Amino acid sequence: MRLWQETVSCEVYGNLTICRANLDGVKRKIDWCYDCKGRRRFGMWFYEWYGARQICGNCGRRWEDGEWMPFSWPVSDRQDNIEKVRTLWRKSAAPKEKP
Repeated sequence: MRLWQETVSCEVYGNLTICRANLDGVKRKIDWCYDCKGRRRFGMWFYEWYGARQICGNCGRRWEDGEWMPFSWPVSDRQDNIEKVRTLWRKSAAPKEKP
């Protein structure tokens, strides 16, 4: 069993402390996007306390633990999400340096 201190990270800004769950893993996959109506590249992020966050790399649509999530700012949220997935795919596809 992990202690709660190992599953959370906190940042202090003066009188404000913000705590969030740590990232447990990242995965890339090809899956069906219901908004695009086709198979697309997806990024998946796994957190200690929550279900998986899944983002389509084509349209930027996001699902949290299987639930469709609305956009707070449609244009910028979509662009940010697409860039996150593209960065994930680029980093994981890059050749590893030999020691």
